[in-house]
Amino acid sequence: PTTRVYSRDHFMKLLSYQHQKSFEENIPYSIFMVKLSNLKDLENKEMVLMKVGKGLKECVRVPLDSVARYSEDTFIMFTVDVNKEISERIVERISNFLGNIPNLHVKLSFKNYPEDFVDLELALSELERAVE
Repeated sequence: PTTRVYSRDHFMKLLSYQHQKSFEENIPYSIFMVKLSNLKDLENKEMVLMKVGKGLKECVRVPLDSVARYSEDTFIMFTVDVNKEISERIVERISNFLGNIPNLHVKLSFKNYPEDFVDLELALSELERAVE
């Protein structure tokens, strides 16, 4: 794939597994959603997508954490065993990285399990709305 990150289908399987494991073992985790709000206006879309995919992987602890392309202009990630404070630092890293890509406008949102959500499907819907 262009972005060199997981597909949405594969990521959702990993996320479902992680959610169940976190529930059973009381392990916190975070989900991040990043929308490239002006992707269609950029000239070099493929290069931007590759840069974003690579950069997001550098912002987390691959292979422990996972990054995927959620839709044409949206990426999704989860980080394992992190609290809200660490998640906020990850958001800063992501924002700093993406801020260095010229003319790119992004919307970023995250939720922590179990502080912010228990129902995974509802959390994903809320994240989608937050980045619209």
